[in-house]
Amino acid sequence: MSTKITSVAMVNSTVDGTTVGATTPETGAFTELSATQGLNVAGALIATGTAVTAPTAAVGDNSTNVATTAWVTRALGSAVAALLASDGYAKWPVAGSASPLVLQWGTAYSGSTGDLTVTFTETFQNALFQVLVTSLDFGPGATRNVVYITGQSTSGFTAATGSSSIACSWFAVGY
Repeated sequence: MSTKITSVAMVNSTVDGTTVGATTPETGAFTELSATQGLNVAGALIATGTAVTAPTAAVGDNSTNVATTAWVTRALGSAVAALLASDGYAKWPVAGSASPLVLQWGTAYSGSTGDLTVTFTETFQNALFQVLVTSLDFGPGATRNVVYITGQSTSGFTAATGSSSIACSWFAVGY
């Protein structure tokens, strides 16, 4: 006699979750289990009461296996590195790449010449995709300075403001 479940329709449960069972495909017999006995689905999922457990997949598993809380925590919790500050960054792993996707941000101040140089907290390992910079010179009486990038690399960028001593915010994306 097989206890393999072949369709969702063969799994039976009451609304309160205390009666759980499976229908055997060959005989149509329904086997009822109490909430504490558990239900073993193809040797992988175990349901006892309201808790369902499953084996935790290996790191990098990209199959249709169940993603347990342990797997998700391990995959995401240890994968994201960040410095959450006014000048900071966040890194996310990218499948198939040794280099993470990196977002960086910060504030910079131009000198008396209106030029500024920013060195990233984290050097981009392969490429800098985009740097965005904007003047923080706003409000009543602001001169509405324009800020533009004059050079960029994986380690930083230079910009000019067309005026002297203004604050700028910036955002960079790369890997």
